[in-house]
Amino acid sequence: MHASSRTSLAFLLLLVPWSGCTDDVTGQGPSDDEGSTSTGGTSPDPSDPSDPSDPTVDPSTTSDGSTTADPTVDPDSSGTTDGPACDGNDDCADMATECTDAVCEGGRCVLSDFAEGTPCGDATDAECNGADACDGAGTCVDNVLGDGAACLDCDGLECACSAGACSACAAFAETNEFTTTRSTVGWELTGDWGLYTGAPSAYSGGKGKFGGGGLLLPQLPFGGQVFGTDGNRSSPYPGGHEENSYARTKPFLLPATLDFLSWHLDEGSGTYDNKFVRVSVDGGKTWTDLLNCGTVTPDSPLCASVSDREPDDWTPVSLDVPKAMVGQVGIVEFAYATGDGCCDFERGWFIDTTSFATECACGADSVCDAFATECGGGACGAGGACDLEPVGAGAACGSNASTSCGSADSCDDAGYCQANDLVNLLPCEDCPAGEESCNGCLDGVCSDCPSPNDTFEAGLPGWNSTTTEGGSWTLFSQMPGNEDGDPAIMPMDTAFLGNDGSTLGGAGSERVLASITSPVDTMPDMLIFDSWHVDEGGAQDQPAPTADTKRVEVSIDLGMTWFALADCNDPDLDDFPFCVQVETRGADEWDTIMIDTAEYAGMDAQIRFTYDTGDNCCGFEYGWYIDDLNFAQTCPDPNPASGDGGGKD
Repeated sequence: MHASSRTSLAFLLLLVPWSGCTDDVTGQGPSDDEGSTSTGGTSPDPSDPSDPSDPTVDPSTTSDGSTTADPTVDPDSSGTTDGPACDGNDDCADMATECTDAVCEGGRCVLSDFAEGTPCGDATDAECNGADACDGAGTCVDNVLGDGAACLDCDGLECACSAGACSACAAFAETNEFTTTRSTVGWELTGDWGLYTGAPSAYSGGKGKFGGGGLLLPQLPFGGQVFGTDGNRSSPYPGGHEENSYARTKPFLLPATLDFLSWHLDEGSGTYDNKFVRVSVDGGKTWTDLLNCGTVTPDSPLCASVSDREPDDWTPVSLDVPKAMVGQVGIVEFAYATGDGCCDFERGWFIDTTSFATECACGADSVCDAFATECGGGACGAGGACDLEPVGAGAACGSNASTSCGSADSCDDAGYCQANDLVNLLPCEDCPAGEESCNGCLDGVCSDCPSPNDTFEAGLPGWNSTTTEGGSWTLFSQMPGNEDGDPAIMPMDTAFLGNDGSTLGGAGSERVLASITSPVDTMPDMLIFDSWHVDEGGAQDQPAPTADTKRVEVSIDLGMTWFALADCNDPDLDDFPFCVQVETRGADEWDTIMIDTAEYAGMDAQIRFTYDTGDNCCGFEYGWYIDDLNFAQTCPDPNPASGDGGGKD
């Protein structure tokens, strides 16, 4: 140690008082309390409220009872903070920031935070790096989007944010689990393709078209979200229809194989409920089938008829991509063609865990915030896809209504809100029209008419038949035998509208000119019905261009004027199956007719079917029949007469 250091230390020792000596001012010695010490010349005075050494005293309280402001105090609920003393705003200027104002009020600097969103910092506003803004708590936030967030301005196949700049996506999620709506961004969906948490309700063992075969069965929950289509089912379930639809992925680099899980409950064959998986490398102009139940892969498990299965019974599928296409930018198409409206046991086709067309990998939870649900927060999953963090099974969500048709909605354990409704069509008693008029449950509500009857089983209330010559339009349960002596044809449905045309069975033939007019109803965007005919067709390009012509017309003035929607005798309106000559067909070979009526949509209207055989030819004919009309529907009788149900002993 240097001499100068020793001198300084000695000087310091002289300045430090010895705690063992008496104080020159008070004459007090050490405290009598054991273990206590005094570091100054005085002891604490219990009578002095300003003494800071008394732990029972508020240090902000002075001897006269007033308080002193602490410049470190937290902001109050108004977002302001009292600072040090001041004489004017200039004294507080150094305390202000981009997101905090500082003014002199009442002799103190008062700090207040600017509102959230107030511009600050860098004003540059780009796709992945927005203009800086205050957070409402005094901080200027750099609004850089998380890595993996979608953007548009890049040269790559798919764009994503990376370190605040938009560039080609550098990495993709391992698989597509279809957990959030982010999983299908950029996909093209038609028909009923979409995201589902369960297979729709259906009937047990039903073989009929569009309803009524067997017992009502509830939805089959998948335990998570998957991708697919409900096929022949149609909302409100267990309603039905015919579907011919597809789902196409976003463009991506084709791998050597397409791997995924598949679940279906349908007839499975190539004729009905055909399934396709196709690839295209020219933007959808041409397609190569990897799976086609009708031709390419009839023996695939996806092509087998399945009438019952558990919701966790999924089939692994692996399809080889042609070597010439591997590594090219391509699109995958899933297509579904039901071919008919049968059958009531069906629940559709669903897909999960694809190894292709996956999301651009998320790099932060913030990328997934926009895809959260009521029951799950958005989170970036371990595999790079957006996931959900469930709030917990049983948590309230959706509707809190509780009726005879269901209880309040609640969250499941996967992060989705589930409607706890009874199966549609089940009996109920608290509909608006009163107990005696209730028909059944419809999406959790007791309805007067949950499932409009479009199969003419309620008769023809409000319909008006006009016959100029021959037989009238009426209801049939079979197509009567024809003039050639062929027997009656028994279809699956029990009642349908029709006219047997020229045939009188074995008693000869006749010419028919007859019409039937519907009651007034609201016209839909599309007039849909099933048609069955065996006759000469009636179109101008057919062998008998004036025989067995058919017309479908609409009126919006109670029948004063009529406008043709379809007319086999008009080349501009004859492009319909019922205008083509058919000499033989099976009972279930109905044509689904779809006529664009958007021009009349929402109007009170009537429709009219007209059948003009033109002659009494020919012996092979059976007539023209209509079923499953989506117009002038009736409600089933809520209180049918009791009986034995018509079943066998």
